[in-house]
Amino acid sequence: MGEIMKNKLIIAILSSSLCFSSVSMFKVTYGDTTKVTEYYKNGSIKKKGTKVRNFKDGYWYLYSKEGKIVMVKHYTNGKLLDYTKLGSR
Repeated sequence: MGEIMKNKLIIAILSSSLCFSSVSMFKVTYGDTTKVTEYYKNGSIKKKGTKVRNFKDGYWYLYSKEGKIVMVKHYTNGKLLDYTKLGSR
């Protein structure tokens, strides 16, 4: 990871930790790949996954407000291939 990318990541982490109550989404980008984590207002994770060239790719995890995984979705190049419901929202 280049020095500029490290600095951007450190600044993003510091910024989010200073005002976490107002953060609704956190992204870390490296090249074409972006790791995305979205949050509920209570601070718990709402969903997380990976985007490649701005398309959802791989497994995305959706959580209840209590922090339990309720659904797993599998994407390739932005197209939903499959999903599994694990509980109620």
